Amino acid sequence: MAKQDFVDVDPGALASLMRAPPRAPRQPRETPAPTPKPKRKVKQERREQYSLAMRAGMRKNLAKLAVNADMTIRGFILHALKKEGLEVREDDLADLRKR
Repeated sequence: MAKQDFVDVDPGALASLMRAPPRAPRQPRETPAPTPKPKRKVKQERREQYSLAMRAGMRKNLAKLAVNADMTIRGFILHALKKEGLEVREDDLADLRKR
């Protein structure tokens, strides 16, 4: 910086600022207590996703069967697996889109 940048400073104003009493310390703000995160009710078993490849015609027929049974394809397949003796709980058959 050059000396000319400080020419406009009023020495009287600067001196009065230095004589002013210091500010009182600020009171700390009251912060609300953090809200606890809701805990899970029941520890659920992790869900895994499985992909199944099939012909397009077979998938269309599967979709029709599921619609006629008023189920999703996922629910229809799980219901069929339950009929075959696999352990499938009622909450597994619930439509996950309606959560």
